[in-house]
This record gives sequence, C-alpha cells and structure tokens, in this order.
Amino acid sequence: MKFSAAIVALALAATATAQKIAISNPTKGSRWEVGKPQHLIWSGNCAGMGANAGNVSIQIVNGPSTSVQFKGEIGKLDCSGSISTTTVTIGTDIESGEYSIRVLTLPESSYSPAFDVVNPALPGTPTTTGAPKPPTTTGTGSGASKVVTGSMAIAGVVAAMLL
Repeated sequence: MKFSAAIVALALAATATAQKIAISNPTKGSRWEVGKPQHLIWSGNCAGMGANAGNVSIQIVNGPSTSVQFKGEIGKLDCSGSISTTTVTIGTDIESGEYSIRVLTLPESSYSPAFDVVNPALPGTPTTTGAPKPPTTTGTGSGASKVVTGSMAIAGVVAAMLL
C-alpha cells in the first residue's frame, strides 16, 4: 500500500509541474492556407495552470529557436481537461513561409512542428527563416525535462492502474 501511495504522490507531482501539451496537428511539412479554418490538435492538458488553462493564447511564430518572432495571435484554446482540438484561422496578413504554432502554456510554451503557410495573395514572399524547434531532452543539462517526461510516463501508468 505504501508503494501505491508513493506512485500516486509522484504522479500528482508530475501532473502539477508539467504544463506542456504535445501538438500533433499541424504536422511537419503540412500546408495551411491563410483565411481557411484549420484544426489544431494536441494531447495532454495544462490543468495545473488553474483558471488560466481555459483561455490559453495560440500564436503563429517563425524564426530560429533562439530568436522566435511573434507574427500574430490566431485564437485561444482550453487545455484544462479532456478537450484536445480547436479550430483556428491564420490571418491573411501572414506571408507565405515556414511557421510554428506556439501555445502559451506555463511554465514553458508548447510548439508545433514546422509547417508551411500559403498565402495566395502574397506569393513569392516567403519568410522561411526556419520555424522554432521545441527543446530536446537529450544531451547535457540539468535533466529537469527528462524528469518531467519520466514523471509523465509514471502518471500514465498510475492512471491506468486506477482504472
């Protein structure tokens, strides 16, 4: 019984500290046309953000990960629970090029893979400077992101055990 209580406590701690969501659409290399509704899809939740989790900013960004450039807000999402999709529309003022979606989850933002934005009204004006890439969990460093990832896996196992 002590073992189960320890796992539950660890899972709850992991859930409270891991606010990022995993964006699965858009996918790397997909093409979204400006002015047309698109489906943003993610997994996970950010319930630990409290009341703020119900109204999280969705932004379109580009540039290298060391210097991400905000291009515009394209909507809000509710990542407080089981909802995992919303519809967004990229404004017609965004030029054709490579971008990412940034969701302002706390304590750090969540990013989509790089994808192409097509603006037929502004052909030949790509802003392909590279889309930001999410931080990796390999290599040197404090290992905090590895702990969060491992804790999330434990949280999933605990949730499955409780079912």
